[in-house]
Amino acid sequence: MDSRREIAERIIARCRDRGRPIDTHPQFRDLLELWIDGSITMPEMRWRFLDLLRQDSVARRSAQLQDGQIRDFQNQDERHEAEGTD
Repeated sequence: MDSRREIAERIIARCRDRGRPIDTHPQFRDLLELWIDGSITMPEMRWRFLDLLRQDSVARRSAQLQDGQIRDFQNQDERHEAEGTD
């Protein structure tokens, strides 16, 4: 029987070969090690990883919103300066 590590490495390699790497998230390897050690189940690993991806998505959207608000504020400032108003 294959060890969990061998199974994981084989799946990671297969995904990478197909151009869809799955091990690029910073915390993925930590979760994988927990699964390999038997500390968590595969469904729990999947749930935790999806939660990490959701958190990343929320943080990215928040950063984009903040960036957009900053740019809007800068654009308003520039318009006021060009018009000579404050």
